[in-house]
Amino acid sequence: LVIGGTGLMGAPTAARLLEAGRRVVIMSRGKTQGQGTNGRRPTTPAGAEMLLCDRDDEDAFVAALCSPDCPRVIVDFTAMKPSQVQSVRRAHEKLPLAHYIFVSTNMAYPG
Repeated sequence: LVIGGTGLMGAPTAARLLEAGRRVVIMSRGKTQGQGTNGRRPTTPAGAEMLLCDRDDEDAFVAALCSPDCPRVIVDFTAMKPSQVQSVRRAHEKLPLAHYIFVSTNMAYPG
């Protein structure tokens, strides 16, 4: 699962995972105004599955991560505050993850 997989860093990561033969699910809010997108929705890589979910809706986010179809490996490009990482931990306590990769994009975007 690539959280933020339509963003500046997430989209190429998703594409590389697909090239490596991995199943890729991209979680996105489904909005075009994300950081690094210049108001445009990046092209979703062919072969990726899309999961629309706003991580700030914690109950929906935890439910999505606990879905039986959700990958157990997460690459997270969008966590900006402790509560967002804590919601991943909450999901992990309900249905364990194999790996959680937190990628801080703090220095990748202007402002």
